[in-house]
Amino acid sequence: MRYLYLLFSVLLSLASYGQGFKVKSLKLQDADDASSIIMRKDAYGEPCGLLKVDTKVTGVEFVGRVVGKISRPIDEYWVYLSSGTEELTIIRPNYLPMKVRFADYSIDRIESGMVYTLSLKDIDLHPEKNRITLQVKPTTTEITVDSIPLQPNKDGYYQLLLPKGEHNVQLSAYTFRTVNKTFETGKEPQSMEVELESVLATVTITGPTRGEIRVNGEQKGILPWTGKLMPGEYTVDLRREGYLPTQKTITLSEQEVSTVTMPELEQIKGVLNVTTQPAGCTVILDGHPYGRTPTVIPDVIFGDHTLAFDVDSVALRRHKEVPVEITEVGSQDIHCTLATDAEFDLHRRALEWFKNGVYADVKGESGQGYFPPRAARVWYDSIVAVIDSLDTSFFQEQMHFQEFEGNPTLSAMQRVADRLFLYYTYIDVTEDEPIRMKKGAKYTFVHEPEKALLIAQKAGKELSRHEMAYVAMSFAALQNNSEAIKWFTKWWDKESAENEPTDYASGRCCFAAAKIYKSMEMADEARTWFSRALNILEKTEKSPAKLRRYKQAAQ
Repeated sequence: MRYLYLLFSVLLSLASYGQGFKVKSLKLQDADDASSIIMRKDAYGEPCGLLKVDTKVTGVEFVGRVVGKISRPIDEYWVYLSSGTEELTIIRPNYLPMKVRFADYSIDRIESGMVYTLSLKDIDLHPEKNRITLQVKPTTTEITVDSIPLQPNKDGYYQLLLPKGEHNVQLSAYTFRTVNKTFETGKEPQSMEVELESVLATVTITGPTRGEIRVNGEQKGILPWTGKLMPGEYTVDLRREGYLPTQKTITLSEQEVSTVTMPELEQIKGVLNVTTQPAGCTVILDGHPYGRTPTVIPDVIFGDHTLAFDVDSVALRRHKEVPVEITEVGSQDIHCTLATDAEFDLHRRALEWFKNGVYADVKGESGQGYFPPRAARVWYDSIVAVIDSLDTSFFQEQMHFQEFEGNPTLSAMQRVADRLFLYYTYIDVTEDEPIRMKKGAKYTFVHEPEKALLIAQKAGKELSRHEMAYVAMSFAALQNNSEAIKWFTKWWDKESAENEPTDYASGRCCFAAAKIYKSMEMADEARTWFSRALNILEKTEKSPAKLRRYKQAAQ
């Protein structure tokens, strides 16, 4: 345990002799005396000044701008000081510290490279003295004896050597009540134990809503919270994400025990004013339906949400989601456009065209009655015009007919796409003349493969091998040789990959491709396709006369 010994003389001589030394003189030595001494340098590389302290007392310490260790040759101390030093504190064991101000002895400050001599006189102690032992709590207590502060002791244990008579001790520490005590020393040692009394108030903060507690802006913990505070006025805040904060002002006195109840926090809720284009869409908030637009959704709690909108009519089916964030109390206007009036009208007209197209037969015949070729052409061309103006998602996902929704094998889109494709590519490769139909009407083949391919692309339709053949023959009929050859090649690659072509129609397709290569003067390719055609036609052509004509054309 560390001891701090303080020796006091009688009160009348305390100011002059309490330190145990008296300064006899402070002088600057001649330059010749300093020339032989190697000076230390301070942290900035500047030479120090040397102070020689003349005293026979051992164990003396020096506090100030001291550079390096202090040496003691014979009966003096060598203390190196930074240039510009104006004072030095000298500590003698069992005595009060003594501060020496150089200006009091006609030397303003220590100069670099100079040597000074400080002579000290030893002062005798007063013969009548007494030992006082002092134990204090807390150990951070600041102590003054007769207005002289003691150096702090981490153990809180002090031994004082005081002259006989009356003395005053003052003890103070932060958050504790200050104590002043007067005592008198005699011949016998004395002991004192002093425990300071805390002035802190104890406060408990509680309430129905858990949250973060702040006192004068400083975070303290989570409700409920109990702690100690200095007497005074405080602002208590209670906060929680998603709730409106609340605040109280409290005043605490010394050692008060207080309980503060914070009011219940109000949850942050917003109001959504929801509209859509078109009106009448179904509104779903976080999976819960809220009727149709326009509508008002009250009491939407703090945080992130998802508003979903559905429009489901005979003309349009769409779904859209919109993120929503509630950060404060109040209303928000949410508008979602699923379809413009023009787009909605276009979808409605498209639906009517599609319904007719579903029932119309490629040759003008259907289960709903007879469609004359001219009327059928109007229906189909109108449908293609509508399809070209709509995006792919509508044709593949949004078009729906209630009468076909129960059919698991064929969707309305498939019906429309198949019939449209067939209408613009159909060609009867087994007939040389237009087909005769009911009531004496004649069917004329419609060769517009570009429209057929547009329909397939919009519908996401994968062409079958027969449909590829139709496209190729249509391009051939239009004498678009390059496109015809491209599609004949695709057809043959798909045909031969699935099954070896053996039917009569396949033979006619190969023959048509060969004639195109022949017209383009591509003899090797023409021979290949003529060979393919004859291999099939020799097995399938029932008319010897036609077979002879095929062979003659192939030569």
